[in-house]
Amino acid sequence: VWGRDLVREAQRKAVEGSRLGVPLFFGLDVVHGHKTIHPVPLGEACSFDRALWEETARDNAIEAAADGVHMT
Repeated sequence: VWGRDLVREAQRKAVEGSRLGVPLFFGLDVVHGHKTIHPVPLGEACSFDRALWEETARDNAIEAAADGVHMT
């Protein structure tokens, strides 16, 4: 399942179409980024630039959350 619309539809089916109505939990590995690709964390660490680490992690989280990913 990839993308906000498919995640939303899968979630709707899980909650409305199952006996217990338990919502799904979506997780994805976005170590390089979600849609915007960044260097691997080890490569970023070599820059010794904490602001860069925070910026790329925030970008990854915002993009993943916008697609319905709950955990990265």
